[in-house]
This record gives sequence, structure tokens and C-alpha cells, in this order.
Amino acid sequence: MEFPAKATARLRSGETKEMRDLQLGDLVLDASGAFSPVIVFGHADAATSAEFVRLELEASGDVLELSPRHFIPVWGIQTFAKDVRVGDALARWTGTGFETDVVAKKTSVVADGIYNPYTVSGSIVVDGVLASCHSEWFLDDATPEGYSKYLPAVYQRVLVVVRGAYAVLGPRGMDAVFGVGNTGKTASYEAQTAMFFSVVAILALGVFGGVSVAAALRA
Repeated sequence: MEFPAKATARLRSGETKEMRDLQLGDLVLDASGAFSPVIVFGHADAATSAEFVRLELEASGDVLELSPRHFIPVWGIQTFAKDVRVGDALARWTGTGFETDVVAKKTSVVADGIYNPYTVSGSIVVDGVLASCHSEWFLDDATPEGYSKYLPAVYQRVLVVVRGAYAVLGPRGMDAVFGVGNTGKTASYEAQTAMFFSVVAILALGVFGGVSVAAALRA
């Protein structure tokens, strides 16, 4: 789970696009104020309803819904959405840059669809509010309390192999080879992890295979 189907991302064209329609290769607004391509969907399930944390901002009235264990920068520190408190400061997009706005209300809602687009940068602006692309994954249960704020940076480094695969294969190739596009099918936690390791394995085979071929040619 991450964002509901109705949540929107801002494209380089200035238009917004709902998660249910977002595709690999779409350039979306990120933390730098620039636009980063979507390279993989950790989840893309139109048929499932889930519980989300709903955060309403005070000054702008912007509303963001995201899964409880999805990361979002709070006072600049990566925090699970479930741990955000009323009065905490988030970053919202004004159209020309980011400004601080505080959480006026926090509730739980049930919404349709679960979508988790990953960008090259690892960040994304959703419904006008800055969020991480990262959420709970394979290291969370083993991470000591108080250290979870470092996990998005760790996961971003781990996913370097996925970014490498995208650079080689492009959006069509990523979906054709790994099935990680927005097809409306469920990409579960297990499928997401399996996808990652399959990318690693294929890239490793390519590297070592190339080394083996080069060694044979030198012999």
C-alpha cells in the first residue's frame, strides 16, 4: 500500500495525473522542484481498498492520503505517516517552490486502489505535498527504534540496480522484462522484493558474463 488511486502527481507539462493513470516514464515533480521519471511501481492495484492516513494542512487546505508506514519528511526528517502529529510541518508545492505548512487534522480513511510509484530521485510530490517514494520494506523489522528515519536513504541506495536497469531498458523494457508497470494488477510486498532481486541477478549475470567473455577473448 502507499497512495490511493485518486491521488495525483504533477507532470512536467503542468498537468496533474491520478495514480491510477500514471505510467512508467512519466516525469513527475520531486523534492528538487524538478521532474524525475517513474521507473517502477512497487504496487499497482486498482481493485483493492485499503486504510490510509489522511493529513489536512492548515494554511493551504491541501490533503494527502498515504499508507500508515509510508515515509514523509516531517520537519525535514523521514517519518512514517502513522507517526505524524497535528502541528507537524510538511513541505507543500506553491507552484514556484516549497513552503512549510502544518498538519491541522489527521484521520484514517478507506480509499480505493494502492499505488507506489518510484522515481529516480526517490521523492515525489503527491496532491501538492512532498513525500518519499519509500515505505516499509525488508529492513524495517530489523531496524532499532529511532533509526527508521534513515531507511529511505538506505533503500534509495539499494535500488541503484533498479535505476541501472531502467537506464538500460527504458519504461517499456522494464515492464516487459519485470512486469513492474501500472497494469492494474497487484504487485505485493513479496513480488516487489522478488522483482528487486531478479533485477540484481540479471545485472550480475550480465556483468560476470561480460567479464567471462572478455577473459575468453584474451586467452
